[in-house]
Amino acid sequence: MRSIFKILFFCTVAVSAYAGYGFYGDAFIIAGKSSQSGAMGGTGLTSLDGITSVISNPAGLAGFRQKELFTQYRSLFGLASQSSIGISMPYGKYQVGAMLNTVGVQLYRRDDILSQIPNINDRREFVRDFLATDKFYDLESALLLSAAADEALDVKLGWAFDRFIIHMQYGASIKFIYKSLDGHSALGAGIDAGIRFLIPGNEIFYIKKLGTISLGLNVENIIQSPVIWFDKLRDYGNMRINGGIALHQPVEVLKSEVRLVLDGVVFESRFFPHYGVRYGLQWRVKDFLDIRLGKDLSAVTGGLGLLLPALEGKMRIDYSIQYHEIHWSHLITLSYYWGE
Repeated sequence: MRSIFKILFFCTVAVSAYAGYGFYGDAFIIAGKSSQSGAMGGTGLTSLDGITSVISNPAGLAGFRQKELFTQYRSLFGLASQSSIGISMPYGKYQVGAMLNTVGVQLYRRDDILSQIPNINDRREFVRDFLATDKFYDLESALLLSAAADEALDVKLGWAFDRFIIHMQYGASIKFIYKSLDGHSALGAGIDAGIRFLIPGNEIFYIKKLGTISLGLNVENIIQSPVIWFDKLRDYGNMRINGGIALHQPVEVLKSEVRLVLDGVVFESRFFPHYGVRYGLQWRVKDFLDIRLGKDLSAVTGGLGLLLPALEGKMRIDYSIQYHEIHWSHLITLSYYWGE
């Protein structure tokens, strides 16, 4: 297994040697975030576990040590659709996973716009420059191969302080990208890596019954994910660093847990300068029902999740909805867990 990852890493670095400058890269991969993330404002650095976490932070893969199979479908603002399928399982000290994510766009010519251009020469120029065909197609598929592990750190600050355990989870994803844009095709590759720390709040701050504090950091496109078009145009996915903090607070009276989450962009190399903060809240009732709300950089989000017994494992059904001035976005995710 390690040999395979070494070979994949070498191939990815080799492709990066041919990277140039561009502005497109792997932009649509962001649309592959799970419904749990989407319902909580697009957060996911600190509070997602299992295969659904790898796009937000591959370190979260280590937070779930069962076998897992998931699939999801999303309608993106009435303009595009997104689908994913993934699998995850333990492998020694690691949790490994694979995900195939696809986003497709198909836009028709806007005759209502053309009718607002009275001059026939201007109309022809508009069509020639922007609407050369009856339809505009864009397809992006990405295969992500991920691995993550969990390390328990025994923290000793000295004789005057109590010892406590911090869990450090770390992971990485190698992604292979195929793009087809209005008749042109491209191949690319990239690497994402993330880390998060689970800190016992009651032992750090000596506050009785304070829950777990989660700190996360994720670096997308470490080598700027080079994308080489078959017409020799060079492109890339820009490097982005995200950071986040969350509080996982048990509520014993209600037999539930509340998660308060905050994520933000720390650094971005070029393109889409969407600096800002995302907020999310999840109320988990008896490990059965999840109620989620959030706020991303442009819209309010929300959703529900149900965990149900199924065959020899459990089935999770998650739904999220996001409002945008263009249209509503709906996403449904199905996950099945089994094994010890």
